[in-house]
Amino acid sequence: MKKRILILTITLTALLLACGGDTFKYYFLKGFYCSYLVVEDMKVQKVADDWMYLSSVGDELNVLCDFLGGLNKNSFDAFAVSHGDTAYNREEAFVVFGEKPNYVPLISLEYKTMGMDIQSITITSDKDYDETHLAGTPLNDIIRCVTYSAMEYIRQGYPDSIPYVFRKEEGEEINGVPVGIENYLLDSQSTGRWTRTDKMLSEYSQEDLKLINRCKYYLRNDPFVKEKLHPVALFQFTSLPTLEQDYVMTVTITGTDMMDELTFVTSCEFSFGTDSIN
Repeated sequence: MKKRILILTITLTALLLACGGDTFKYYFLKGFYCSYLVVEDMKVQKVADDWMYLSSVGDELNVLCDFLGGLNKNSFDAFAVSHGDTAYNREEAFVVFGEKPNYVPLISLEYKTMGMDIQSITITSDKDYDETHLAGTPLNDIIRCVTYSAMEYIRQGYPDSIPYVFRKEEGEEINGVPVGIENYLLDSQSTGRWTRTDKMLSEYSQEDLKLINRCKYYLRNDPFVKEKLHPVALFQFTSLPTLEQDYVMTVTITGTDMMDELTFVTSCEFSFGTDSIN
């Protein structure tokens, strides 16, 4: 495995000192995305009776960014070129920290994504789920998956006609998904030119999984440590298991960050209530 490069180092103290007043600066973006999170791990966690999140784990300061130079810029450019994200050619305003001329931009969520293309996701159980889904065999055909990505926006040449996706108000549903759950994938009031994909996990292709967006870090292990959980996918079990018992669900993710082939394996305990599936 090639050694990863820690791209950006900003201390919490420096950020706090800089927050006295918002200063904005315009940056020219050649591509729509201008920051890729270096993915260090992936984790799955249960969030409701029949729902799980898949989250990427990474330090917000460990990124490939368009506004930095050296090897970082070369890696950023290679990733952007591989996805055809090279002709956005617009100026966007970001809040900046620090002292002029060495401003550091606080990049808006909609211009940030994972620095990894997921190639496959497989979910298995440690026990027989039903007669056709035995222990260790894929459950993908009974698991609904919801993701967001700007790849279609990029493919279409950044058209102004693609509408923004907005967070929903509490009490609303998005095709049957409780908004309190799905909003973790959205993070902010307006989340950019994203396309929502909602279908069975077995129907997802590698193209569907390219540049899937990440939430900033609504979910975290501890607010005082650097490891943050960035939700990138929502899973729903669409049928109940034969037996009511505790299960361990294991998610295996393969992908690439343009430098290395990556494999992450993550598990969580899962139990189903009798009325958990709508």
